[in-house]
Amino acid sequence: MAKQLDVLEQAYGGRDFLVGNALSMADLFLAPIVEYLGMFPESQALLETRPNIRRGHAVMRARPSYAATQPKFD
Repeated sequence: MAKQLDVLEQAYGGRDFLVGNALSMADLFLAPIVEYLGMFPESQALLETRPNIRRGHAVMRARPSYAATQPKFD
C-alpha cells in the first residue's frame, strides 16, 4: 500500500486535485478510499507521512456534497 500511496502523493504535487487544478473523477473515486484508510491505525500512519494526499483529502472533506454523503458509523 505504501508504494501506491507514494504514487498518489507524487501525483498531487502541490495541487489540491489529482488531475489539474479542478475536481475530477479521480478525486471523487479516491476520496472514499482515503476516508476509509484513515479509520485504521496502520493505514492512518501511512497517510500521516503523505501531506499532499492529506491536503487533497481535506479539500474533498470541505465540500458540502462530500460531507452530505458520509456514512454515519455509530
